[in-house]
Amino acid sequence: MNGHFQVTDTSLRRDPLSSPRGRSAPAHIPDVVVVVAVVVIVVVVLLVVLVAVVVPVPVLVLVLVVVRVPVSVPVPVPVLVPVTVTVAVA
Repeated sequence: MNGHFQVTDTSLRRDPLSSPRGRSAPAHIPDVVVVVAVVVIVVVVLLVVLVAVVVPVPVLVLVLVVVRVPVSVPVPVPVLVPVTVTVAVA
């Protein structure tokens, strides 16, 4: 009976040794996943900020052009060309 208890004791002692090893291996995978997720989130946020900053400018210029078209024709023509180029690039 005592031998069986000692065997269970050694098996219990081996489990904690094996469990940190088991935990350390998967711990690297979530670290990589977290790093990749953070990089993806940062890139997406930067793209959203760029779109939020770049897109409204041509839209506002187009609105100003549409509003100013009846007032003066020569002004919107030079403004309209860069706006169409920026919209095409975006």
